[in-house]
Amino acid sequence: SKRVISHEAVSAILAACVCPEGGATHPPTPIAASSTRSSCGRSRGVVQWDPARDITRFDPKNTKVPRRMLRERAIQIGVQGGLSEFYVGSALSIEDVTELAREVGAAHGQKRERDCEDAMRAISNLPIEREYEALLQVEHKLRLGLVPGEAANRIAQISRGRVK
Repeated sequence: SKRVISHEAVSAILAACVCPEGGATHPPTPIAASSTRSSCGRSRGVVQWDPARDITRFDPKNTKVPRRMLRERAIQIGVQGGLSEFYVGSALSIEDVTELAREVGAAHGQKRERDCEDAMRAISNLPIEREYEALLQVEHKLRLGLVPGEAANRIAQISRGRVK
């Protein structure tokens, strides 16, 4: 399902996250908004930076999944406990995208890359991906690797054999 939540809710969730890949393994400072803090409790989330995917092309090593773009990263946010409850309660809308997922799956089931690309072009309701600017204080952006800094430099080295 596709969930839509407000920018403020995304920011509150990110502010409560740690990013081990960027070197932040300790919990961040408490969230400033008291209503958000009481909703989130002491639960924390984890930001993980995975390789971005090009949904229009298949991965040569596994044709059933989108191609991994190793030099670009995509954020994955894991939440639990009170932070998960806050996320669920912040939903502005929920949309069933099962049919779209089936169409993408069928396109990636093609044997040849050109057939996959043609099938993906035929899907008319793919979302347009764009960069998201989180409404966070600079120290949170730095800690999570969202802006240039020590954490972003560490994250940039992932998959290049330089980060342990």
